[in-house]
Amino acid sequence: MSLALNHYHCSVFITVSLGLCCLGGCSRSPQQQEVRFLERGKRLLTKKDGARALLEFRNAVRAMPQDAEPYYQFGLASLEMGDFSRAASALATAARLSPAHTGARQKLAELMLTSRDQRVVEDAASRLAGVVAEAPNNLDANDSLALAEWQLGRRDDAIKRLEDALRRSPEHLDAAIALARMKLNRKDPAGAEAVLKEAARQTPKSPTPQLALGQILLLSGRVPEAEASFQEAIRLDPKNGPALLALAVLQTESKRNAAAQNTYKRLSALPDRQYRGLYALFLYRTGDRTRAVTELERIVREDPADRASRSRLASAYLEIGQPDRAQALLHSALERNANDTDALLQRATLFLRSGKAAEAERDLKQVLHFKPDSAEAHFALSRAYDAEGLKSSHRQELREALRLSPETLPVRIKLARDLMGAGDAKGALELLDQAPAEQRSLPAIVVERNWAWLALGKRKELRDFLTPVLRARRVPELVLQEAMLHLLEEDFASARAGADEVLRRQPGDLRAVKLLLATYAAQGQRAKALERLSGLLDAQRSSAALQLLAGQWYLGMGMLGEAGKSFAAAVAGGQRYERDAGLGLADIDAREHRADSARSRLKSLVAKSPRDVPVLLQLAALESSGDKLGGIDRYRAVLAIDDSNLVALNNLAYQLSGWSPDEAFQFAQRAMELAPENATVEDTMGCAYYRKGIYATAKRYFQAAAAQEPTPRHQFHLAMSHLKTGDEATGGRMLNAALQRDPTLQNSEPGW
Repeated sequence: MSLALNHYHCSVFITVSLGLCCLGGCSRSPQQQEVRFLERGKRLLTKKDGARALLEFRNAVRAMPQDAEPYYQFGLASLEMGDFSRAASALATAARLSPAHTGARQKLAELMLTSRDQRVVEDAASRLAGVVAEAPNNLDANDSLALAEWQLGRRDDAIKRLEDALRRSPEHLDAAIALARMKLNRKDPAGAEAVLKEAARQTPKSPTPQLALGQILLLSGRVPEAEASFQEAIRLDPKNGPALLALAVLQTESKRNAAAQNTYKRLSALPDRQYRGLYALFLYRTGDRTRAVTELERIVREDPADRASRSRLASAYLEIGQPDRAQALLHSALERNANDTDALLQRATLFLRSGKAAEAERDLKQVLHFKPDSAEAHFALSRAYDAEGLKSSHRQELREALRLSPETLPVRIKLARDLMGAGDAKGALELLDQAPAEQRSLPAIVVERNWAWLALGKRKELRDFLTPVLRARRVPELVLQEAMLHLLEEDFASARAGADEVLRRQPGDLRAVKLLLATYAAQGQRAKALERLSGLLDAQRSSAALQLLAGQWYLGMGMLGEAGKSFAAAVAGGQRYERDAGLGLADIDAREHRADSARSRLKSLVAKSPRDVPVLLQLAALESSGDKLGGIDRYRAVLAIDDSNLVALNNLAYQLSGWSPDEAFQFAQRAMELAPENATVEDTMGCAYYRKGIYATAKRYFQAAAAQEPTPRHQFHLAMSHLKTGDEATGGRMLNAALQRDPTLQNSEPGW
């Protein structure tokens, strides 16, 4: 757990939003009011009502703003609520106001021990040493000081400190358990076992040492002895949740499902909510989904405020193919409390699954209004923006999610892939290398690093890694990377063999399909590519994802009829593919001069998702081919949603250049800032200068564009700039060559 401790030493004054005196409180002195607020807050905290306890402690602060105790209690309540940053600030203020306040100093130092910064841990150790010097019998402070010494590498000092504490107080269980863990960490399981057995002897009525002993025995593979310890802990305390859970897990792993079921049932009957849904979860995992759902429905019916169980029930509905019941459950929760962030987050996930990105975005923004530090909500919002084509916002939310939760691997992987897709393989590699040390050797990180190496042209590094690994085990993802290496090296037969190997094991791997088709395309074997694609489709006719890929491939080959059939099959495969297949069908309509049909398809998609940028861009392009002003309005609409969209900026500048060159120049400049070496953008900037009559500057941009991409259009523009600057021979020669390559330029490029 990371903690922003750079403020722990700051003096923070906790302000209060409540300005009214409590009933009857105005006649009391500030000291009397403080006592009353503190007593009420402590009672609420014992009832686990941290939110209301915080309000009482805030009132106490308001009554006596220079007294340390209200800040101390506020800090304890914040710890209970899991708000470590606010707890650190409050405890630091208490310690500043009263340097003799041992509790505040100790709790603040213990909180500082969660930091990864060694300097903060050293400061914490110094503070704890001061507390222990003043109160040698403060066993909790002594334990914390031992932990600090352990973290600072002073392992022998830490162990000696705990052993001394146990000699003075043999019944001190916290010290015994901490000492046992340290010995276990030092590969001394026998020593750890001896410590806990002695603790059990010293405290024969406590289940705690028996539970810890069972866990150590389990780590040593002594399962029957571990189970006996867990059973003894349960005998001493039949309602001990951790012991029941440990026993249930052991029974499950030993494949004694009947015994495990009974233990989970006992565990779920405990009043603690954290255990309540575990029986249902066990039933679900062992295949009894009907009883699992029934059990979850009972829990939610009896306690509608149990959000964890409600979330499990909604997820279960989705897993058994009943999304409508999940939607109804969440709708009911939100009718009771429109600001229920858990229900909003889960409903947003439902919206994302059904392609309703705008609705998901709305719910997630409401979640973040109340929980701005929710990494989960930022990650989900990134998915909504991605679905809407808002690439910049998508990446921003991923970065924020990763900042809030650096250890969340799926966020890091997704952001790395996003950077790779944007052509920033170097940035992706740096991001992967910044993962926590314990994650850098995980397969997910290794695989993504390999793709980054491939994109950066580090073929030797990749081959040196892949060769020994694949000799030992043919992992499909790594086989695919090796096949990509073969493709880049023009070893098409080996690349094809690798793609086929992956498809035999994972028939639905679309990356392998793309690679396979690429091997034939690289050799100009169109007929063979079509034959293989047809065979894959015959084997997986029900795969909407493959149908979509086939449609896009056929479209690229100019086979509009086959593309249309595949896109139609993809649409029939479910809502998930409706948008992308719809874009493909609209493209076919446009190519076959059915502009009204294309427009109708695209407007239908816009009606379902008004902020879907790729759809809006395709509609803008369609409008631009006929109604120039309509296209301009569409591109403006895209920029109103995503003001850094490169395609919209460039195309709007190009469309405006003939109407309003000064405004076109502004948009072209913004596009150039985003992609300074993009040939299309440079050509558009040339057009802006050309229309402003600055022909020499226009020619420089046209030359750069034509050098990178010598398309007929770029050559046409360059030819016209030569003519305008007086080089009629070069201009005429280039103009004739461009028109020979593309005679339609005379009509598509008017006004030059």
